[in-house]
Amino acid sequence: MPVDLFELRRTYALSAAQAKLVSALITHRRLLSRDIERELKIVTDAKVAIHNLRQKLMPHGIVIHSMRDGGYWFDDATKQVIIAAVTPAT
Repeated sequence: MPVDLFELRRTYALSAAQAKLVSALITHRRLLSRDIERELKIVTDAKVAIHNLRQKLMPHGIVIHSMRDGGYWFDDATKQVIIAAVTPAT
């Protein structure tokens, strides 16, 4: 499910690149460092991008999981929390 990048930015006070990374973490099962660096073209170092994003999301209780050489991911419950926070109520 694609999320509104503007709403991600507004809700969590993210930069455009950070919102793009959150969106990718929601839509992919796992993201490897090379995916972040090459395909998303966010920054030159994925570890720095994830560190900065973790700092922004920590006050909201959002955790980015990681495993050495296994990539980065949100658990399913976290994905649902983020989607609910940025989806307008109908």
